[in-house]
Amino acid sequence: MEQFLNVLLPSIAAALFSGLLIKLSLSIAKQTWSNNYQYTLICLILPIITFVITKVIANNIALSLGMVGALSIVRFRNPVKNSLELVIYFALIAVGISAGVNINYSILLGILVSLIILSLNYIDFFLKKKNMNFFSLSHNDRTQTNMLETESEKELEKNEYSKYIQSFYSDQKNKKYYYRFECENKNKINEIHENLKSLDYIISIDIKYG
Repeated sequence: MEQFLNVLLPSIAAALFSGLLIKLSLSIAKQTWSNNYQYTLICLILPIITFVITKVIANNIALSLGMVGALSIVRFRNPVKNSLELVIYFALIAVGISAGVNINYSILLGILVSLIILSLNYIDFFLKKKNMNFFSLSHNDRTQTNMLETESEKELEKNEYSKYIQSFYSDQKNKKYYYRFECENKNKINEIHENLKSLDYIISIDIKYG
């Protein structure tokens, strides 16, 4: 009991704090795909699970890291929707491993990842006020594209804009649906925006121009 209070509990608290910090930074950066109950739980629980695994098999570091690696590639019913989400998963796993080594490393990693996410978001925000882009959304080096992400309480009906849907994710438990539209034509993205605004079951819309 004394070991739990003096050693394990502070490490678990550090992992929990770092996971929560990363989740908050994603929400502030308007990453709509992370704004649901399930992903919030992932950000809080995954670092703790990773920490427990590394501590339980502490005598065999190769085995513990192997198990963590196996967990990181397991795909459940909901697939990874974008590359950033995959990076965040690895960051959360790294937070858990760091908590097992040194609490300071875990907290520092959580703060560092959060600062990077927020810094890029604010830099892009201020540059857009001057009609400049810090980065552009593109499928390849030659083709820029515009992106619209929306969260809905119902599935969208098929229409002329359906062909621009690049990704779709459904949260069946909370009855939420997430869509990402991509198109090179800025006017077309604006048309999609106006169409979605007229629907009363749309929760949020986020546009990023390439």
